Amino acid sequence: MAIEKSEYLISRAFDNAYFVPNLKNIFFKKIIRIILIRLLSPIRNIKFYFTVSILHPLLFYFLPNLKNNKKLIKVSVKKLSQYLDDYNKKNFIFLENFIDINFYNKLLNDFPNKMYFKHKNDPTKFYYWGFEYLSDIPNKKYLNFDGQLISKFAFIEKYYNFILSDLFLGNFKKLIQCKDKKLKFFFKVFSINATYAEKGSFLIPHKDSAYHSDKSELVHNCIHFIDGNDDNIEESGGTGLYLDNQFQKKVLIPSTLKNSLLIYNTKANLFHGFNFINKNSFRKAFAFQILQKKY
Repeated sequence: MAIEKSEYLISRAFDNAYFVPNLKNIFFKKIIRIILIRLLSPIRNIKFYFTVSILHPLLFYFLPNLKNNKKLIKVSVKKLSQYLDDYNKKNFIFLENFIDINFYNKLLNDFPNKMYFKHKNDPTKFYYWGFEYLSDIPNKKYLNFDGQLISKFAFIEKYYNFILSDLFLGNFKKLIQCKDKKLKFFFKVFSINATYAEKGSFLIPHKDSAYHSDKSELVHNCIHFIDGNDDNIEESGGTGLYLDNQFQKKVLIPSTLKNSLLIYNTKANLFHGFNFINKNSFRKAFAFQILQKKY
């Protein structure tokens, strides 16, 4: 859950999401905003229901499984231990060429079309989500029809399995340093999702609710950028880190949206988000969250 959001940007987000014209007369603008919200919200709810209940099952049952040699492709990523000092000092790191180039190219080519995603009706998180894995869902693990759909994308499925593997968690643990050597921690990947963002997409600068959670728990957010417009990263969905909630005090802006990884500690006093995406720009990414909890 997003907290400490700017009221000014919330207003702008609603204007963007509901196509509110920029009128000088504030009274008429408010009336038009109310009308558009009441008109478009039920339409978007119907579209969401249609997507998850009709379109996605049809795509699963009627599209053929693609034959591939995914078993012959190995997945390897950078050793995170080399970033230990940097991460524990700053509470974030950004690295390029996160995953090996052979698998990255397969992953890029396998990235799903927009119709496999869901657009949630939240103006402050206004982009497409899909293939949502949540470890705490009993017996299911995936939201809606995502668990079935992922089987259509062999390299996406292999990527998820790798992120969930003991091999990757072992690599991630080497990024974390604890001064008290007696303390023991449990690590778990508890969520993964794929996202697609295009013109008009927006993520308001915010902190996650984990910022105020129990001190015995830490959540590390990881964003793996797959593709985007590197000529204009800030307006192409490049999630950045800020000291404020209005994009003014920049801490980090990604240097590339192609196979790069941003990791940050959600307990750090940092906001994250991306500004309204421009025409002809886009972003494809995966996000996963890792829980660190004391025994």
